[in-house]
Amino acid sequence: MSANPNIESKTILVIEDDQILSKLIKKKLENLDYKVEFARKIKHGQQILAKKGFDLLLLDYNLPDGTIENLITQAQIKLPPFIVMTANGNQQLAVQMMKLGAKDYLVKDQNFIELLPTVLKESFKDILLEKRLAQANQKLREKEKEYQFLFENSGVAIAIVDKYNEIKLINREMEKLTEYSKNQLERKNLFDLLVIGDSIPAEEEKQKLVKVESGKYEGAIRDKSGNIKDVLIKKNSFAEKEWAIVSLIDITTRKEKEKELNQAYNRLNENINEAHKLHQNFLPNNHFSKQEVTGAVYYHPAQELGGDFYNYQKVNNKVIIYLADVSGHGLDGAMLNISIKEKIKNLVSNYKSKVKYSKTNPLSLLYKNKLTPQQIMKSVFQSYLEEEFPDDYFLCLQIVLIDLQREKLLYSNSGSQIVPYIIKATGDLIKLTNADLPISSAISKDLIEFNEEEYSLEAGAKLFLSTDGLIEETNGDNYYGEARVEKLLEKYYYLPPEILKDKIRRNFLEFTTENNTKDDVTFMVVERNSEIHEQYQIKSDFNELAAIEKKIINFLSGCVKEANMIKMAIHEMIINAIEHGNQFSEDKIVTIDITVTDNYCRVVITDQGSGFDHHSRMSKKLYRQENQERGRGIVITAKIVDEIFYNQAGNQVCLINFHS
Repeated sequence: MSANPNIESKTILVIEDDQILSKLIKKKLENLDYKVEFARKIKHGQQILAKKGFDLLLLDYNLPDGTIENLITQAQIKLPPFIVMTANGNQQLAVQMMKLGAKDYLVKDQNFIELLPTVLKESFKDILLEKRLAQANQKLREKEKEYQFLFENSGVAIAIVDKYNEIKLINREMEKLTEYSKNQLERKNLFDLLVIGDSIPAEEEKQKLVKVESGKYEGAIRDKSGNIKDVLIKKNSFAEKEWAIVSLIDITTRKEKEKELNQAYNRLNENINEAHKLHQNFLPNNHFSKQEVTGAVYYHPAQELGGDFYNYQKVNNKVIIYLADVSGHGLDGAMLNISIKEKIKNLVSNYKSKVKYSKTNPLSLLYKNKLTPQQIMKSVFQSYLEEEFPDDYFLCLQIVLIDLQREKLLYSNSGSQIVPYIIKATGDLIKLTNADLPISSAISKDLIEFNEEEYSLEAGAKLFLSTDGLIEETNGDNYYGEARVEKLLEKYYYLPPEILKDKIRRNFLEFTTENNTKDDVTFMVVERNSEIHEQYQIKSDFNELAAIEKKIINFLSGCVKEANMIKMAIHEMIINAIEHGNQFSEDKIVTIDITVTDNYCRVVITDQGSGFDHHSRMSKKLYRQENQERGRGIVITAKIVDEIFYNQAGNQVCLINFHS
């Protein structure tokens, strides 16, 4: 028997053998104006359902004469929507019931009676929505006659076909396109008109098109006179795929023009692809470790060929980092960035090889005057002028030199209005101020000068550099802005570069709400390692775990009060890394980096696996229920340490414990 057509009456059949609970349900629901009937067994419930309809069923899973599965699978009529009740919270059972069509699943615990009205309210909302959708579909079908005029006068060749593609009706434009009359086409298979040739290369390909339920694709037909016509075929299935509307648009002339245009595009794309490969090959890895310096980079070009470029090089006891932003994307911008990289690479190579000073060799100035960002900037500018780049090109270049021996940072900035930040080990921010004019042949040489500033970079400090694409990205009238970056740097100053980078990346993507940006976005986080820092490596073998943990506890005991607790957290995460990350692969290792500062102890554990979906594992819901794979270890670790973070890939975890 069909369900009550007046959904607002909200009639409910409860099948429950517990009389006390039934009374509680009855009292609760009748106070809320629900009309409720009860049955204690499946058989009794079936008898009631055979006589009258209900809007909703509330079913106890276990009943004296069977389970609810018996009622569902043996039903002689279409059952109304139903909610399952059970005394035990069983996730597997919940999934099973949802697959059988349950609207919801309730555990009969101490909160059951209080939760029941809310669950019923939401279920009735869904039922009402489904009814209204059905009514709307009925109205659409009633308007079919109104569309007949549009069908005949659409200006496009249209055929209505059944699920076997047999033509039931065509309009005048279809007669004109094919040169066949309605009587000649109707009751024939529309796709028999398709031509096996250039547009459709084989019979099996034709059969694929015939089986398509809905879609748009191109093909070719042969008209009654034997002419081959290229057509755009659009097929839309309706009424549970029992019939479809197929339209054919003559695109013969367009195809001829497209062929010529595609040939030109292909030649252009080949050049762009080669340039893109070249640009990507010249970009270094997005994470690096140079002696006492570790860094991570986020790079997202706005176009196929971006205008941003970054690189890092180590020379003796110095690390050189630079970030370039060309005011022009595409092939020319990429080639300019490659030119800059090669120039700086040659400068550093000549410095390392200690070129003797010579008036005729400008490269030797670097050796005479020492290697500094200012000297590099001057040399890049000179080369830029010699290569005669167009006047409408502007190069914004930031160069950083970290002197590890002197614990200093030298910085020169040509044109970038977005200056870097130094994040001290205490979390305090220092905003660098140096910003000169950009490099361009459109600017008089007399106006361009390159200054240099020196800052302290003590152990544990970080550096944040960015091009303007990050800061100047907008969402509506709002800019992403420096304030957001500063807030993140101050909040997460203690995170390693890779994970701090991911925090900023995720915050930025939440702001933009889409992956397309108006400009290239590049930023990097660089950290000078803390003075109290150790690194360990272990093969993916539990037999080596005890020896490594002994070394770790010996190190931690000398500098951290909570050494034993932190060691327990490290133990859980190493096990996860070996078992679930590297999957016991003998050729993969686990790296443990431990950093201790005056404020915190930081442990970074990295495996060489493919990572995992750490966001779902880190949810509070899974904290309560997850007992498999990495979940148990994450739950235990989260209760020990103050904070736990993962990188984007999920193969690096960071544990933070602040000193009391």
